[in-house]
Amino acid sequence: SDLLPSTAAAAASIPSVSVVATVPTTTIGGSSTGLLTFSRSGSTAGDLNVSFMLTGTAVKWNDYYRLPQGDMPVAVTIPTGAASTTLAITAKANTTGANPETAVFTLSSDPSYSIGTANTAVITILAAAPIAPPNKQ
Repeated sequence: SDLLPSTAAAAASIPSVSVVATVPTTTIGGSSTGLLTFSRSGSTAGDLNVSFMLTGTAVKWNDYYRLPQGDMPVAVTIPTGAASTTLAITAKANTTGANPETAVFTLSSDPSYSIGTANTAVITILAAAPIAPPNKQ
């Protein structure tokens, strides 16, 4: 008799995680924030740390960061009892000159979860609206 669970049984017991951009844009100098939702399927019995990679045309810390903390992590924790958690992103600048500027969040592999089909989310950083000059008459 085998004391270790089969590979298939072990794989079935780990949660599947996904990420989506529930608010896919944020504007430089504006009050709007982009919002990512990290979700898991299966048991919510314990905290689940979910790691991700940051890519895109925007530069973390220079062009965008997390609110309210002001940093930009590469992992979030879905807490015990919860099926999801969110990460709010605000635009700071456009240091790359890209138009549009994007922040891409791609889930990283981890033995504590499998990656679902929604494995990448994009936040688009929009330029601030130009201020109209005063109307001279």
